[in-house]
Amino acid sequence: INAEYMGTATTVQNLQLMFPNCNKVSDVVVRGLTEAITGNTRLIKLKVSISLCTNVSGVGLKELNRCILSLRNVKRLVIDIAGCNAASECGFIRELSMILGNFRDLLSLGLNFSYVSTDEDLKQMCSFIRQCKLLQKLKLSCSRSKNMTNEGLRDLAAILPGFTSITHLDLDFFGCSRITDEGVMIISEASRQFEDASQIKVNFHACATSTEIAPCLLYTSDAADDLLCVDLGGRRIIKKKK
Repeated sequence: INAEYMGTATTVQNLQLMFPNCNKVSDVVVRGLTEAITGNTRLIKLKVSISLCTNVSGVGLKELNRCILSLRNVKRLVIDIAGCNAASECGFIRELSMILGNFRDLLSLGLNFSYVSTDEDLKQMCSFIRQCKLLQKLKLSCSRSKNMTNEGLRDLAAILPGFTSITHLDLDFFGCSRITDEGVMIISEASRQFEDASQIKVNFHACATSTEIAPCLLYTSDAADDLLCVDLGGRRIIKKKK
């Protein structure tokens, strides 16, 4: 796979490379795809999904990072590597974090690190994306990550006040069994600033929370009258009916 087969990939402005749960995708495929778009100065929107692609190793992931670094005009970026265990072994998330520090004009960022993210990964990510002051949409999934705890949420909560242009915020920590009520409250408090946001959603289902406030979904919208809910500083935590 190379630029010859990708056609106009070197000049396209909006590109989606979606291969979720595809065992036929390997490092060779990733290299071919990334070589085809590397250095594309016209690319504004890029979405890449290689979630659960078990044949992609650290070699392929590093190729992906090198490609992203070359796309300096991208304003909307989505990277989905959920379930790619090689990401932990090769330090993909930390390397990507440093790269994102160069994209200060990003308007929309979506990152899916489900199953593979840690507190340290989230800390590193936060230290760099905090420089993306123009973000309007932020979607982050660390669901089912066994090594995600309240400490990681503290780092995330610390940078949220810097995003004054956010209209959509979507945070997913489903199944992070080491996140407790304290973590829920940390994110709830940090979310107070988004009074005018069009949508804010935080998922803490199946975390190690008490029955008092979780499992839950956190929304800005008012809870329906027939749902049991808890009001946290203007935010409703909606409990799932048993």
